[in-house]
Amino acid sequence: TDVVGGWGQNVRLACTALATEPFVPGPTEVPIAAMRFLLLAEADRNTFKAFFGMGYSEGADTTCECAQPILEVRAEPGAGDVRTEWFKALGLCHDLTAKECLVTNLVPDTNYSARMRMECRHPEGNSAWIYAPENAITYPGCEFSTHTGIAFDGVYDAGHEEDFQCYDGTYCPAWNETCCGTH
Repeated sequence: TDVVGGWGQNVRLACTALATEPFVPGPTEVPIAAMRFLLLAEADRNTFKAFFGMGYSEGADTTCECAQPILEVRAEPGAGDVRTEWFKALGLCHDLTAKECLVTNLVPDTNYSARMRMECRHPEGNSAWIYAPENAITYPGCEFSTHTGIAFDGVYDAGHEEDFQCYDGTYCPAWNETCCGTH
């Protein structure tokens, strides 16, 4: 039995005579309930938060062992992040007791979609994927200073009329669009 914070599963035993064992079908995995919801919010330059709720099926027995929530994200094509295939999110998103987590190590100015499910020791017990209804978009690493030299923070800084201003206050040349990603 898995017991974490009151969550558990029912166990049933079935005994079969050895002579009839070849004629009796083996155990069938019963998938665990899908997550109830997944929402993405509070995006920053390199992070966003995922809020989620565990699923529950009244009276349903599952054969899932060692259940673990799995959050996967991917960048939409054409964004700053080249990871357009699903990958497991970093952060505390795989803890049964969590209701939210911070997804980290993301790329600025990128549109991310997310999906989540419960995974079990045996894949046949995994729940179905649920998808966040709205994507999270990380903030850009910098903004273009206007030709007047007034940056997005409203401060005039002579000599940076054609530069990008990074969120950390430094400047990068306009021809180098990836410069602010390192600040």
